[in-house]
Amino acid sequence: MLPLLRPGSESFEGVAHDLAQMLEENPKLRDIDISERPPARSADVAHWDYSRTGVKLPEDLKAFLGVSDGLNITWSARLGRSVLPLGKLCINSLSQLQPLTESALRDADGGLHPDLPQPAPGKRLQAFDLDSSCACGRVCLFFCDPTDVRKAQVWFEDLSCRWSFIANSFTDYFRLMVLHLGLARWQCAYARAGLDPVAREWCRFLTPERLSLHPKHGGDGGHDGGRGGSDVRTNGGGTPRLAFSSCSSPAEDSLRGAALSGGGSPSETLHSPARSVASDKSSRGQGSARCNSGRKWTSNR
Repeated sequence: MLPLLRPGSESFEGVAHDLAQMLEENPKLRDIDISERPPARSADVAHWDYSRTGVKLPEDLKAFLGVSDGLNITWSARLGRSVLPLGKLCINSLSQLQPLTESALRDADGGLHPDLPQPAPGKRLQAFDLDSSCACGRVCLFFCDPTDVRKAQVWFEDLSCRWSFIANSFTDYFRLMVLHLGLARWQCAYARAGLDPVAREWCRFLTPERLSLHPKHGGDGGHDGGRGGSDVRTNGGGTPRLAFSSCSSPAEDSLRGAALSGGGSPSETLHSPARSVASDKSSRGQGSARCNSGRKWTSNR
């Protein structure tokens, strides 16, 4: 088992090597490519903290950057005679942790988007891009707790410009990304619309344990009225938090690449995943979708 997936473990030491080994042990995956990255310089980390007002790098993210300045692992899967690029595990480097503009967090009326947590009086919500390669939306690190400048949550904005909560910390998000194997569009499982049919079928084929924890996505293809299948609760202050149990359930404690199962290949009656990915890229390339706030989505963010 990947050490980070063990309950109580928050060590990122050797995480890139362990991830690659876990993926290589999975017989369903092909062409695993890992971009080796050196640790972020402590001086650069200190400068990032110094140059921000009211926020500091979360301790777990700082620990990760101290091992690897970002993460980029890609893999493919075989479907019949075809090998399809399907998965990507990506975390921005320190230099790519850029802040979102205030307009990106506002709705058409100029107020803070209603999906997002409300900041404390006199404070402003700050968000930073956590995965700039995400093609199905935007993954961001949000600083929501005015009493702790290092406390950050991870939220996801889909292509309809709706925000959804994913994880209560960077470590929780990283674990979820690994448990989903970085499958294309896995973050959509936490959005209102949920997984599209092709992504859901690949999830059933490669990570059935995850799909079983999202029953609304696994069986009838419905959604759960805004929670996207995630187990989200609120703390005393009303801020959503994730009741993260994926590292303690028996099914997921036994998760290894070699142990993944799920029967045969994805149904051939579904549209080809290659066509689906190509369609996503094509639609993004033909034009940008305008959000309610008046900003635009483009393929080159």
